Amino acid sequence: MDYKKLKDEFQTPFYIYDFDFIKERFLRLKNAFKARKSQIFYAVKAN
Repeated sequence: MDYKKLKDEFQTPFYIYDFDFIKERFLRLKNAFKARKSQIFYAVKAN
């Protein structure tokens, strides 16, 4: 990925997310609690 090109295309600062990394970490967390009936929530706050 050409990060310099992204910088020129979008205003900075901006966030880049790695979907595969986030998904893998989520699945690891989910599997850690699979013995219990659990739900995972993510809190989001924007100012």
